[in-house]
Amino acid sequence: MPLLLLLPFWLSFPKGICFSNPKSTTTLTSPAVQPRPSRNARNTAPQYLVCNWFITGQHGIQQVFRGSKSLLGRHKARTREWSKLIGITGGAQLIVQAIGFISGILIIRRLTTAEYAYYTIATAMLSTMTALADGGIGAGVISQGGKVWQDKVQLGKVIVTGLSLRRKFAIMSTLAAPVLVYFLRIHGASWAAALFVLACLVPTFLASLSDSLLEIAPKLRQDIPPLQKNQIVAAAGRAVLTVLAIFTVPLAATAVLATGISRTYANIRLRTISRNYADMTQKPDPEVQKNILTVVYRILPASLYYCISGQVTIWAISIFGTTAAVGQLGGLTGLSQAMTVLTVLCTTLLVPRFARLPEIRSVLVKRFIIAQIGLFALSGVVILGAMFFGPQILWLLGKSFGGLTKELTIAFAAACATLISATTSQLLSARGIVVPPYVFIPYAVAVQVGLAFLMPLQQVSGALLYGLCSSMAIYALRLGYFAFNMK
Repeated sequence: MPLLLLLPFWLSFPKGICFSNPKSTTTLTSPAVQPRPSRNARNTAPQYLVCNWFITGQHGIQQVFRGSKSLLGRHKARTREWSKLIGITGGAQLIVQAIGFISGILIIRRLTTAEYAYYTIATAMLSTMTALADGGIGAGVISQGGKVWQDKVQLGKVIVTGLSLRRKFAIMSTLAAPVLVYFLRIHGASWAAALFVLACLVPTFLASLSDSLLEIAPKLRQDIPPLQKNQIVAAAGRAVLTVLAIFTVPLAATAVLATGISRTYANIRLRTISRNYADMTQKPDPEVQKNILTVVYRILPASLYYCISGQVTIWAISIFGTTAAVGQLGGLTGLSQAMTVLTVLCTTLLVPRFARLPEIRSVLVKRFIIAQIGLFALSGVVILGAMFFGPQILWLLGKSFGGLTKELTIAFAAACATLISATTSQLLSARGIVVPPYVFIPYAVAVQVGLAFLMPLQQVSGALLYGLCSSMAIYALRLGYFAFNMK
């Protein structure tokens, strides 16, 4: 304790002053006015031993404090940067999700049960068609773009090549059109209504081919505000068009078309934003295409599998359940889409930064673990909120959803499981770590076939539990494969 009390005095003590030998005639001397003894004398004299120890210790402590101050400064700067990014992204996404939430509630309340079932099937099919058109191209583009993100020309080649591949892969998506018509027909839609829904789905699908790739350049440069403004404009446009559509012609097709028009306009703005960081006049590059396809070949089989399993709850209840059950499941899963704000935060902030990390195993593992802890913490908060405020949330959907409190909690838990699994998949894909298809597909099929015998798929709760368990089983596989690669 006495030494600690002397520490401030020690740090401020002039370095040119030293304590002398107690037996000396002077008690405090300055080397500047005293005759300099020989080197051997200086090394052995007691007063110089004490002086050297004192000055060295003082200098060392001061260096530690300077280093700590510099380290704290760097941490404060990084904290301010992350706080700003999260504030911008989170704030914008809250606005986007609030607008989307209101639009979704209006759609649920205005459409009949049958029309909302058609809307649910159409949006599920859109996800399937988008997965078919991507096939892993998005992961390949961000993986290659992360290597050249500071070079405008090279980044432009990567994005243009990705867009070219997307257009070619989109041909496969036409295979989903007859399936959409079939599901609409078995739930009572006429041929005219089914084909009208399919036609109104086309603009949304065409927009989905490019928007995720055009966002990669500003995301890699972490220029987040323009992206968020564009999303707010798109959400506001969709809300206005949705209100006009469902209050004049309350049909599933018009609600789908409102989304397509707003996304098409947002894509035009997005191209302008992307040109600031990528030269979009470049031609597709064969070498870049080869590198992207290397990732695609590893992901494509899993993407084809996801075309079926990604919306497996909708497909299962469409086959085994009633039209009313399809509508209820669509309403609950649509409500849980408020989780999209967390998904966007992860894909905007986590994935690009993880892609830019150096190839240092300890750094990758540390950042990956931090990301997983954050995902589970966020999911826990969401699930607890659904449990405690279930009746109030269901009130928004209308009387037909009033008794689905348990199902609501399961729906949010399933959405959290999907968030964790999908974000983990994107993190790994950004580093080129992809579970081999010959491992992934048999494992996932075995899990889902086994669960199909255990879950009552004709019920809303059974279909939701099926999706929850499937997502967590696949997440466990990805986690194990990451650990295997980090050995």
